[in-house]
Amino acid sequence: MAAADYLSTQLTAIDAGTYQPSTIAAYKVGSKDMPIFRGSFSTGSIAKSKTIEMVRLPSGCIPYRLWFNTDTSLGSSKVAFGSSATADKYRASGTLTTPLSQWIPFMVLPLVKLTAEELVWITNDGTADLPAAWNIEFAFEVIIP
Repeated sequence: MAAADYLSTQLTAIDAGTYQPSTIAAYKVGSKDMPIFRGSFSTGSIAKSKTIEMVRLPSGCIPYRLWFNTDTSLGSSKVAFGSSATADKYRASGTLTTPLSQWIPFMVLPLVKLTAEELVWITNDGTADLPAAWNIEFAFEVIIP
């Protein structure tokens, strides 16, 4: 599986063995049967065609709903939500030109059980660099059958 260009704050700490829920927004919240995996990312400009790995969904879960929030217009850059295998699996590439004051949900249809761990990415499609400074939050609700 290919590696993303960047990792969310939570995955960076988990991979380094330094994850502390008391100092970093929780990575996994919710119930045992319907957990929510969260990722956040703050950055300077990200060049065209770069990827950010936000969460890792476990094998056997059923992705149900994706939530997204940003404090900055992403300008003319276009982003897609997907996996390392399919960049636009969960949301086709599009612009987000207004900072969001609320979380925006995207339903995942059809509901399909994952047969392997899935790396969920945000991909900047190559139209334009992402802004010089922005914060994003990302959450993925899944069902554990």
